[in-house]
Order: sequence, then structure tokens, then C-alpha cells
Amino acid sequence: MEYIVTTDKKELDLLKGGYHAMCPGIFNKLSWNENSIYIGYDLMDIIEDILEKSNDEFSIFEDFSYFSIEQINKFEFELSIKINDINNNKKIVFDADSEYLNKKIEEHKEEVIEMLNKLFSWIKLNKINGITIIKKFYNFKILKRNDLPDGCGGFLEFLPGEFKKKCWNDNSVFIEDGEIDIVDDLLKKVNNEYDLYGCVYFYDENLLEKLENELQNRLNEIINNGYVSKGIYSQEYYDHINRYMELYKNEIIEMLDNFILWIKLNKSNGITVIGM
Repeated sequence: MEYIVTTDKKELDLLKGGYHAMCPGIFNKLSWNENSIYIGYDLMDIIEDILEKSNDEFSIFEDFSYFSIEQINKFEFELSIKINDINNNKKIVFDADSEYLNKKIEEHKEEVIEMLNKLFSWIKLNKINGITIIKKFYNFKILKRNDLPDGCGGFLEFLPGEFKKKCWNDNSVFIEDGEIDIVDDLLKKVNNEYDLYGCVYFYDENLLEKLENELQNRLNEIINNGYVSKGIYSQEYYDHINRYMELYKNEIIEMLDNFILWIKLNKSNGITVIGM
């Protein structure tokens, strides 16, 4: 379970389920992560209710939520109560899944208290100009089978060769459904039979070389311009993926680079895309 609160960016790879970040003051896309603290999604489940109580505009699904000094003071007070209740083995009342969350707190009590205290101390030191909470649910990584989180779903599988009536293959790589948006239109452009929910064989090397070129062009555009220009999908689609660039540009560049390399190494017998 990801009961993690850290200021060390090297630990973020441990957070396979994504994470939230708190940064001092109003969000600045150039410097937001310089003094941020990162919170694993399991710990966010424990504090989500008091974040909502402190700021009625907060949602765990919003990309950015700003808390004024008054709102963060209220959260700090609610957090101190929650830490005290957990320390005294008091059952916490959540809006949903109370039984499940209390069971997890009981199983990981010392770890949860340590991490909540760490968060409490960070807030005290960084709240003077308010705090922005940033959703970072995506990692933008090419994953192998043993990298996938437990009980995973919602991944596209890329299998070297033809489909053999088996999913979750050890020689496949996987991209999460939200992250596939970065290349979804290019897969469709190169092979019109491609469907996010189907199983499509990119059957020859020439077709995959065309995909390589499209991916390389996109990578170059992101590196040089920091955004993706309109292609075969609607403008809304490209507005959506360009919002990712504010938070994930470096990760997206690395993902595309790794994906292009993987295709180069595995294209000789074609590649099957197994949808969700």
C-alpha cells in the first residue's frame, strides 16, 4: 500500500498508482516541484474528506486546487484531530468506505501516523502563501508485465507478433489508458482498424516504420514547441493532451523515446495492440 509522504523526487517511482503533490503558494508550472511534498494515493484516501471539508471547491480529480491560508489553517486543524484520533485507536468516520479505510489504518497505523505527522510539519513551514494541490495520477511510463500494479486494469498491451489468444504476456509492454491519449490518434492514423477497445495487428514492418516516423515527429514537436498541434481528432482532444504538458512534459518525452525504441526492436514480426 502507498502510505507515502515524501519530498524526495527519487521516491516517486514507488508510487505506481500515481500521487498528489502539494506546492507552496499558487501553481507555477516552471517551479511548482522545487519545494513540493508528494502524497501517495492510499494516504490521500485518508485525508480526502478533511481536504473537502476545508475547501468545498476541492476535488481529488481536479488537476489543480488552491487552498488559501485560511483554508489550509482549517485543514491543518482537522489533520491534527485526525492524527490524534488514529493515535488513540478511534474509528474515523469517512464519507464512504469507512470500514475499509479504518481496517487499512489499523493494519498500517504506525506508518500512517508517521506520514501524516510529516505532512503536518511540512504544511506548518510552507503555508504562508497558501498551498496548491496538484493531481499527478499518471506516470507516463512504458511498463513491463512485472511493473504493473496489483489488480491492474485499464492498460493497453503491445505484443510482439500476432495475438495468441492470451493477454498480459511477459514479452509485452503496457501503457495506461489515460496515458495512451498521447499516441492514440497516431495509432489510428497509421492503421484505421485500430480501436482502443479492440485487438489490432500492425502486420508489417513498413506499417510500423510509418508509426515510428509519426511518433518521432510528435516527440520532436513536444521537445521543440512544448505542445501537440491538431491532427485527425477534434481540437478538444488536443487541448486535453496539451494540458498534460504543464505537468508531465519530461515524462512524456521519456515515454515516447522508450516507445519508439521498443518498436524499433520488435517490429520485424509485426505488433499486436490489445485494447482494454
